[in-house]
Amino acid sequence: MELAEVLAEFQRLHPQFAWIGLYWKQPEGLALRASAGTGSEPTWLGLDSGPTPLVLQGEAFLLGASEVEEQSLVCYLEARSELWLSLPQGRGILKAIHPSLEAFGPKELQAAQALVQQLERLGMLE
Repeated sequence: MELAEVLAEFQRLHPQFAWIGLYWKQPEGLALRASAGTGSEPTWLGLDSGPTPLVLQGEAFLLGASEVEEQSLVCYLEARSELWLSLPQGRGILKAIHPSLEAFGPKELQAAQALVQQLERLGMLE
């Protein structure tokens, strides 16, 4: 099974992940390796884009309704939820989006973490 197929199956089972993608770390930034879902996201992220540098240090971000009032960082989100999760050994990030501000919470973060563990077991994060 290909990486894109695994992501597509995950997205089908978890429709709140309207779009999900894996960005692989490159010297100059992050390149999109595979994605699934509706809409499109950039194929390249600079290391200064959004919460990317902190995510690469192992932090996870859930950006949505609860953060809108608290963080100016969210102003670029254009009224949507984003989930950013670092891949093991700083290889890159898993990024997910949904057009609703309240799509992501702890349950979705756990699902994303389980997906990353599954991909690692399958050897797809090499």
